[in-house]
Amino acid sequence: EKLVKNLSILSSDENTKLKAWNKTEKPLPKYLLIHKWFENVAKNNHDNIALEFDKKELSYSELNDKANQLASYLIKQNVKVEDIIGVCVDKSFEMVIASLAVLKAGAAFVPLDPTYPPERLNYIAHDAKVKMLITTNNNDEIFQNKNIPVVNIDKFKKDIENNDKGNIELNLYEENLAYIIYTSGSTGKPKGVMLQHEGFCNLITQMHSDFLVTKDSSVLQFASYSFDASVAEIFMPLLIGAKLSIIKKELAIDPDKLIDYMNNMNVTHATLPPSLLSIIDEKKISKGKIFVSVGDSCSWDIANRFGDVVRFLNGYGPTEASVGTSWEVINPAHKYNSLTAPIGRPIGNSKVYLLDEDLQQVPVGGVGEIFIGGIGLARGYFNRPGLTAEIFLPDPFTNIKDSRMYRTGDTARYLSDGTIEFIGRVDYQVKIRGFRIELGEIEAQINSLPNIKNSVVIASKDNSGNERLIAYFISDEKDIDAEELKNMLREKLPEYMIPYVIIQLDEFPLTPNGKIDRKNLPLPDTLNDNENMEMPRNTNEEIIANIWKDILKINQIGIKQNFFKIGGHSLLATQVVSRINESFNIQLPIKYIFEYPTIVSLSKEIEKYKTVGTNNLPAITKVNRDENLPLSFSQKRLWFLNELKPNDPSYNITSAFKISGSLNINILSDSIKLIIKRHEILRTDFIDNHGQPAQKI
Repeated sequence: EKLVKNLSILSSDENTKLKAWNKTEKPLPKYLLIHKWFENVAKNNHDNIALEFDKKELSYSELNDKANQLASYLIKQNVKVEDIIGVCVDKSFEMVIASLAVLKAGAAFVPLDPTYPPERLNYIAHDAKVKMLITTNNNDEIFQNKNIPVVNIDKFKKDIENNDKGNIELNLYEENLAYIIYTSGSTGKPKGVMLQHEGFCNLITQMHSDFLVTKDSSVLQFASYSFDASVAEIFMPLLIGAKLSIIKKELAIDPDKLIDYMNNMNVTHATLPPSLLSIIDEKKISKGKIFVSVGDSCSWDIANRFGDVVRFLNGYGPTEASVGTSWEVINPAHKYNSLTAPIGRPIGNSKVYLLDEDLQQVPVGGVGEIFIGGIGLARGYFNRPGLTAEIFLPDPFTNIKDSRMYRTGDTARYLSDGTIEFIGRVDYQVKIRGFRIELGEIEAQINSLPNIKNSVVIASKDNSGNERLIAYFISDEKDIDAEELKNMLREKLPEYMIPYVIIQLDEFPLTPNGKIDRKNLPLPDTLNDNENMEMPRNTNEEIIANIWKDILKINQIGIKQNFFKIGGHSLLATQVVSRINESFNIQLPIKYIFEYPTIVSLSKEIEKYKTVGTNNLPAITKVNRDENLPLSFSQKRLWFLNELKPNDPSYNITSAFKISGSLNINILSDSIKLIIKRHEILRTDFIDNHGQPAQKI
């Protein structure tokens, strides 16, 4: 058995091919310390704008001076090389200043998003053994451990500004720790990934080259500060002399406002998850932009739509490999060989191996687990040597001494030209809207709640094809309020880890060997909800219901059902608002969907809003009937389906009637003619107007 499993099934030609695809050696960047690289850029671009936020700007010289002052202050507070410093600051100039200052002081920063639950932030601060916390007035009270020194940069502003603005010289090396990112953990607690300077600098060099970043670029800072993509977003422009454009959270969840901002502020580069890209109208994007899709599998629909408008790349990379491991500009030729848009090839000085369960390389076209090697690998998991040894294995495919490879738990396959197609997960770790989630962590938190005996969490695709979290639990108590459970979880977990629905079961379905049968857990769509299935009672409710059906891809919706319980989330809510505003000719704010999440409550608020919120709207004018008119959402959908499959009778509803007595054919004919004369839609042709559907009355 030992001999058989160690035999390679690769032919000599395939073996040669796989080795060639992993020949990624490139010269390392001149600077292998993040802050030293930045200082050189700041010296040569001192008057250039480095940061842009909330209609304010900060130059490179100002950013460098402020970071140096804070770094000097930290050193006076006894911060030393490789100390770990927590940074809990809202999106702002200060978020960047604090991150840079920690690096300049020789320490490593742990980014802490203040919007995350306090319990989670406190756990991370404790687990990372942070020597100090950097906060602002807004976030000073989050942390409960009064033994950890807190530097409130608002409160100590004058003391910090009294320090020297000059660059600080310390004995640091490329292997020194730069930052720690906490990712979801299978034990129920997040784990810290330790990243070093050299791997990150190598990543940025490749980004500059492949993403076409120049001094004239403007890069969007979109990701949560606690997400590893934010570190790349921050330093990619700052290490070349370009501008970082930081946005508030309200813009990040509204696709239309986000695109308007990018167009108006001339943002050139954006890294966005497929879940957001799927609902962005690519036709609204101004030319010359570069989009990178990361965080989840990218569909060909998204790749094709954006590939015609922007330079569009699809990428892949876990936190443990310094943000990014592979990417490529989408090549439409791959569409015929892959189910999803490929994730490219390994970047310079990185390796990607696709291995079977015996750690043997799989042939081209075969599915294997992704193992990553090269300079970008993390040092390991903070204070978890056992887990580090289990996940970071010796690399048998290189002659470089002490080389390691990281076991990702993801699966992929090679296409014939060496491009990699991502397949999925081998365990119960999933990605929702770009965030990596260990389902076991959510289960552990649910199990810690009162009266919960056991729980199971799964990820399931809704009717739109988007992943959603579904939780099941068993309890001796009857009729536990699922919304109360959600609220308790919100105190422990970030919003993206909250299940969209929580279901109480008497018992879990089991496999023959007694394990929980996850495949046979009842999906929410199969559970009865007769209590809330009351049908629309008036025109307004009917319009809203049809909008929800179209966006949520559900056949039947009750007016008392909660939008967020039946598959809705914040990104879909923006689509609902857009459709409602068009249908009712109003400008309803998105907050209404969150405050009034049922059709019955939303309909009432729309009526109120129509009387008080539409005073400034222009009067409705009659459209010229001789022109080609645009189609509604539903009409576009039917037109598209007809183009896709002509003469399909699926949407024709036919009925036969048996009539008793005599029928006056002339009266019937006159009646039909009168109806056609009255209703324009019955006299309307759907035409192709230069590739776009239109209606001609």
